[in-house]
Amino acid sequence: MSVSYPRPAGVTLAEMRLPLTASSPKIARDLVAMTAQAWGLADLEYVAKLATSELVTNAFRYCTGMRGSTVLIVVTRADDLFRVEVHDGSKELPHKKSPTPTDTSGRGLSLVEEMVSLCGAYPTPFGKAVWFEITAQWPLDLAKSRKAKGGDANEAQRRNLLAGLRSSSVRNPPSISGQDTGIRSSPVP
Repeated sequence: MSVSYPRPAGVTLAEMRLPLTASSPKIARDLVAMTAQAWGLADLEYVAKLATSELVTNAFRYCTGMRGSTVLIVVTRADDLFRVEVHDGSKELPHKKSPTPTDTSGRGLSLVEEMVSLCGAYPTPFGKAVWFEITAQWPLDLAKSRKAKGGDANEAQRRNLLAGLRSSSVRNPPSISGQDTGIRSSPVP
């Protein structure tokens, strides 16, 4: 994991400060998942949750017991990048380990590097931030782009369907399975 410096700020999509407890990784995963879902990024949700879980778990492992220990999760968008930052109170920047086949830990940062587009860490005035980015196709941007070009076929079909529903009036609904339902509508005076 390389030392880098903060990327120019994008748009903040979500932010949450959590105490460093055993439940913090799950809460952080859920925050990232909900943010990805809200922006129509289901294709990157699993990887983003897994990488977030690893970074928050590391903060929990190495910062628990530090005075005022909290973790700040910041989810941003910069251009086509979905970025997650995990801020904690430790000044020690993370480094990849070289675990032996029998070691039970030490592989997390290597896995994060393999899964995401880019990752790194940088010092902050109160500790450090460890981050990752995933290149994304933002569906809401694509939908907006299509509408600007005159809409897509599905949008035209929805408009036609709605127009047809507005113009038709159902006076006597059809019976179900040949039986009279007893439902009748009468004209409004």
